[in-house]
Amino acid sequence: MIRSSDGQLDQNQTTVYVGYTEEALYIGWQVYRSAESGPMRNAANTPGYHDGRTVWLDDGIGLFLDLSADGKSAVAFAGNAAGAYGDGLAQGTTDFNHSWKWQYKARTTDFGWEGELKIRFEDLGLDSTPAPGTTWGFDLVRNNVTPNEEVACLSYRDKWHDRTKYTRLTFGGSVPLLRLRNFGPIGDESIGILAESINPTSQDAAIEVEYTIYQRRPEVSAFNFFQQVDAGVSDRATQEILTTATVEQQVAAALGLYNKIKHEKLTRNVPAGGRAIFNLTSRAPVGDYMIGYRFGSAGGKVLAQGLLPATRWDPLHVEVVPYYLKADLIAAKVAIRSSDVRSRLERIEFRLLQNEKVVYQRHADPKEAQAGVGLSSKDIVPGPYRLEVVGLDSGGATISQVHRDLHRPQPPFWAVKHYGFSNFVPEPWTPVKASDGKVSVWGREYTFKQGFLPVQILSKGEELLAAPPRLLLHMNNKMVQWEGVLSVAEENIEHVDYVWKGSAGSIPVQVHTRVEFDGLITIDLTMDTKEAVIDEFFVEFPLRPDQARLYSVKTVRGTTPLVSKVAETGRLESGFAVDFVPGIWLGNTERGLQWCSEINEFWRNSDKSRAIEVVKQPAETVLRLRVIDRPYKTPKQISYRWGLIASPVKDYDRKTTREMYYGQYAVPEEYYKNDEKAVENLKTQLEMGKEMGVTWVNTFRWLTRFDPPVGPGTFGEPYLEKPEHIEAHRAVVKLIHDYGMKTTTYTGWNGLHPNMSWWPFFGEAMKRTPSRFTYGGYKGCSRGGYGDYLANGLAWMIQNLGIEGVYLDGTASMPPCHDVYHGCGYTDPETGLRVITFNIWPQREMFKRMYKITHGEVIEGGLLYSHAGGSPMLAIESFVDVRHGSEGDTLEEYLDLDSFRTKYYGRMYGLPLELTWVYNAPPNLVWGIGMLHDTPIKMYNHLFTDRRSRSNNYQKAHIGWRMWAPRQWFDWDADHQWHPYFENEDVLAIDEPDVKASFHLNGKAQMIFIAVNLNEKEKPARFTLNLPKLKLPGVLYARDAVTDEAFEINNGEFQMQILGHRPRVLMIGASPVAKVELNITGHAP
Repeated sequence: MIRSSDGQLDQNQTTVYVGYTEEALYIGWQVYRSAESGPMRNAANTPGYHDGRTVWLDDGIGLFLDLSADGKSAVAFAGNAAGAYGDGLAQGTTDFNHSWKWQYKARTTDFGWEGELKIRFEDLGLDSTPAPGTTWGFDLVRNNVTPNEEVACLSYRDKWHDRTKYTRLTFGGSVPLLRLRNFGPIGDESIGILAESINPTSQDAAIEVEYTIYQRRPEVSAFNFFQQVDAGVSDRATQEILTTATVEQQVAAALGLYNKIKHEKLTRNVPAGGRAIFNLTSRAPVGDYMIGYRFGSAGGKVLAQGLLPATRWDPLHVEVVPYYLKADLIAAKVAIRSSDVRSRLERIEFRLLQNEKVVYQRHADPKEAQAGVGLSSKDIVPGPYRLEVVGLDSGGATISQVHRDLHRPQPPFWAVKHYGFSNFVPEPWTPVKASDGKVSVWGREYTFKQGFLPVQILSKGEELLAAPPRLLLHMNNKMVQWEGVLSVAEENIEHVDYVWKGSAGSIPVQVHTRVEFDGLITIDLTMDTKEAVIDEFFVEFPLRPDQARLYSVKTVRGTTPLVSKVAETGRLESGFAVDFVPGIWLGNTERGLQWCSEINEFWRNSDKSRAIEVVKQPAETVLRLRVIDRPYKTPKQISYRWGLIASPVKDYDRKTTREMYYGQYAVPEEYYKNDEKAVENLKTQLEMGKEMGVTWVNTFRWLTRFDPPVGPGTFGEPYLEKPEHIEAHRAVVKLIHDYGMKTTTYTGWNGLHPNMSWWPFFGEAMKRTPSRFTYGGYKGCSRGGYGDYLANGLAWMIQNLGIEGVYLDGTASMPPCHDVYHGCGYTDPETGLRVITFNIWPQREMFKRMYKITHGEVIEGGLLYSHAGGSPMLAIESFVDVRHGSEGDTLEEYLDLDSFRTKYYGRMYGLPLELTWVYNAPPNLVWGIGMLHDTPIKMYNHLFTDRRSRSNNYQKAHIGWRMWAPRQWFDWDADHQWHPYFENEDVLAIDEPDVKASFHLNGKAQMIFIAVNLNEKEKPARFTLNLPKLKLPGVLYARDAVTDEAFEINNGEFQMQILGHRPRVLMIGASPVAKVELNITGHAP
């Protein structure tokens, strides 16, 4: 199977068995894991649990069956080592609303794990058993989570969603069976294939075999299989990709980089009821190879064929990753590929040499060397150098050695120039003020006395705490007292720092508390425990019950699933307990308080599902951190970092965001080639956007997406290196500016790509660990240098491309990482496993830098537009202008209004949000629910060029671009009021419970009225406005923003028919509302 990360053959074997009866298809697999892989996570899963989310949290197998073999769609199944499984229909993305009746079991073994499944043909929608000769598309994907995230595929797909490249599964009837028993290195000196054919028929069978073994030419750069197929004509593969050739042509061209060392055709007879072994090998030195093979029966029927890469390793193999940016070391990891070397190896010596002089040297035992060692590179100057790795026996004699010729470049400009660190407070915040124990920031006030935690917090003039926080530490069955002195260490316009020195009983304690201008309090607590036993350590934050009606549990997708089954967001009906999570917010629709933490090192919980509790009591709602709830013999020192931030973090109703109309565009590849039709089409699209009122254009798909020579082929990277590429996109930016619009570019999603020129020297070290190559590249760790890379990249794009902001896709998450050289994670002393850090504070620094860059340091009035799912992590996302999300939720999640409000209602956070396109529910319904929460729509160019949007046929009308017209008509400066559905019962009555309505009102008696039918069936609804309380006249005039229907409202009463799962959006005024006219000159695509 081919690893997606590097195009190499997966060194851990996967054996797959496929068979069928008249009734059903059976597929089984055995997944082998190397000795150093460590344990899997299967204890964290529920065996047999049918959940498409849980399945990805342990090592698993993905299966795709294209029953029509036409590449249009495929039945998708995934099962993991714990027995959890999920399914869906792969057609573009995977639609998880489809499901089939699988029978699935899995178990761990001494070699790894194995699984098997059964699916009846009837349950796949087939009328009968597939006839002999029937062919399906078939792919199997090995999805490792431990020890690192890695994907390996049976098929070679140049694009993940290209199902035409699936392997073929043919139902043979009475024909010989063929399987590859081993592929790649065979023994210690050969490379090739060991295959086996079994003949279950009653007649002898002749098997025709043709195979070729290719060796990579010595002068060719060691690019991986994917790069060689994508760019086979060049030994600078990533620089000169063939953009017009077919995959088959690219494969043929890639083979030009190889010398043919063996080609053979042969025929072997397999007796009836017997078997035959095929040894298709060649003696071969260490190096990279490609092996092409074809097995067929006498009638020309193909039994198996393919072209796969293979590598013969050194007996002592070393993988090297330089960490020049942060740790300044070389990470070296040894793999022992020879059983003879393994049996005699006693220790391994590492030497770094430059100019024939040893600049660093160390020894390690084999176990340590296989886990990985760090070699200091501080004394290596820019230029070539050499790593020598020598295996020694018990007597000190050399038994194997290998070397790597390396190069240290000059530091790249983005690692030298540091933007975003200027000392100033960007708008809309104000300088920090500290006096008499009170710290004031925009909209909030924190009061300190003699402790390191605030005794009271005010947000928008309201107290959040019912009582001061409580530190409950028990030793020797007694609660100890905390005694100490708080003093101011530093005051600055950006922050105030406190130091608390004291003790908890006999334990010396020191705490650094910092309050920053956006309201984040960072608490760094260090305790010199000197191996003392702590019985319990709880921290409690008592909130006023009226200030804790909603909650959000912040989790990170792709990490170990929570043992506790707590919904991530919703109304706080009763208390709950949850595993350690990086953040919990408690609040209401006006304000709240979020606690956060990156790591649970030095937490000790008897029940991991109760690490944190929220306890509802009549007088207070308590957020309780059960830091230690079982006796814990501590090390010499323990430390904790926690964050607290009151919300909202800034003004929600800012003019800059109310007047922002954001349109998303794709700049086609043909445009950069100066194709006349593409140029005119983009201009037409921009003209339409201008007519619609677009103020900001996001080039979602731009030059980085396109392969050389048109673009760099780096997907989400912020840099362009070639002058012609820079000029090409500058021309796009100028065109957008010519239409009077500002522009952002897309970056941040998997923003590290092997095609970038810095990759060999800096890219690997910036990846988060564990990491996998997914759509677009790798995710970076902001603690490992990626923060500099992206923040300085934004400054570079502003200065060199002329943009005014950036669209950050998925960047505001807390990328989990346990890379020891980044300073991430820790080793659990009880399991020996590395445990992740949720990178909150380095992500915060990166976002704060980008906010400063776009709001005063490099440019004024810029835009950080952040696409992130779920509710916000305020420590990071306070530094965004607009949040953007909602694409992945289900219909049930959208209809849970308490959950929706906690995720996507921005007022209590101070963060405006725009909804994106949605995949798992009717878009009109979701956008309507969004507008119920004052959450508008980001516009895609395909929406406002769709002529159906102008139809007065309400059944077919698409609300898309019509939703901007009410916003543009409404005067936001005229004493704006907001009356949401959950707070407007005193001014609005509705006779239909399935219909909810919210509205904006201003001093000019203008109203934007949104009503949504949450039922799937059409409903009539009567609305009654309380005119005296709203100070509105007896006669009002309404116009439907979608259908253009106009009608009068007398005495505040009106009735509307509302289709199932649809909104109605009205513009209401004291005088007739003019029809919205748009003179769009374009046409529907």
